[in-house]
Amino acid sequence: VVYREVVGNDSITVRLYGYLLFSGLDKMSTNAPLSLVVGPQRWTAGEPPTDQLFPLESPGYLEQPSSRYPFRIITRIYPADYFDNIWRFSRFSLIAWTLLSLVAGVWVFRKSGRMHSPEQELRRALEHREFIPYIQSVVSGEDKRMTGCEVLMRWQHPRQGIISPDRFIPTAEHSSLIIPMTRVLMEQVREQFSPLVHQLPEGFHFGFNISAAHCKDFSLVEDCRVFIDTFRDNPITLVLELTERELLVADDKTDQLIAELHALGVLIAIDDFGTGNSSLRYLQNFSIDILKIDKSFVSMIGTDALSAHIVDNIIDLANRLDLKLVAEGVETEVQSTYLRTRNVTFLQGYLYGKPMPVSEFLSQLPA
Repeated sequence: VVYREVVGNDSITVRLYGYLLFSGLDKMSTNAPLSLVVGPQRWTAGEPPTDQLFPLESPGYLEQPSSRYPFRIITRIYPADYFDNIWRFSRFSLIAWTLLSLVAGVWVFRKSGRMHSPEQELRRALEHREFIPYIQSVVSGEDKRMTGCEVLMRWQHPRQGIISPDRFIPTAEHSSLIIPMTRVLMEQVREQFSPLVHQLPEGFHFGFNISAAHCKDFSLVEDCRVFIDTFRDNPITLVLELTERELLVADDKTDQLIAELHALGVLIAIDDFGTGNSSLRYLQNFSIDILKIDKSFVSMIGTDALSAHIVDNIIDLANRLDLKLVAEGVETEVQSTYLRTRNVTFLQGYLYGKPMPVSEFLSQLPA
């Protein structure tokens, strides 16, 4: 639908085919204004046309002046070449049809929520601090006392509301935007928790997800140092949960980064252990402190013997390697009892609290 012509480095020519204009809009990614002009006049899409019409013998130019789209579009109309079948309509009909096509394409593009490329939209959201922390409690497997939390990222979109991480985290990791996004998340947690540091249980731990991109960037060490120093009056433990969406390759740089994190007292966990192809490789190649049993195994406890055997084997592996365990997705007392009788260190799931905004979580802390 998009036809590139030699019209300059900053221009793309789009041949207008009604609703197919959306396909043209979808290809754009540059930052320039979009406008609508008919002949010598300036038009705004959605407003009624004036009585002054351009002559059908000459080409017209369509352009819309007020738009948030990151590009400029000019449509050139040659009635003799492209509208042979429309001669029976009035000139007003021709302009109305063209404007309707443009408005329809713009409307579809707006409704699609893709006014910018995904990476551009993430950059915009990062600049406006739209990525916010949600907190989920982690309790002791021994006495169900709250001992920490996992910090989860949500996108507070100005039009779509709260967006779940599965819709934007993969793009963020692929573009390395996940690094500044995590930094902003840490900053918000520091700012909101530090005034109530003395209300946190002793030895409270914060868990943050990190990806392969983080483990190649030594700024992570400084981010963790600043986070830990904020809570000097009531020392906390920082846990970094390594995900498997992007493969982390063992090399000297990664080993050095993990060593520096351990020197700060940071613990390294493997998130969703047992579900990815790299879990055992990570366990073999990196200095790991915690395994997190994936909720897909926990959810089948009491209903599926095979999943129970998998959980038992993970527990046995952790005990043999002297690793702590966190069971994710605990939702029933049956699951809780099963895991507690097997001395799982920590439990996490809806049974003990759903992910919630920081303000709601802080309101539940003991005075």
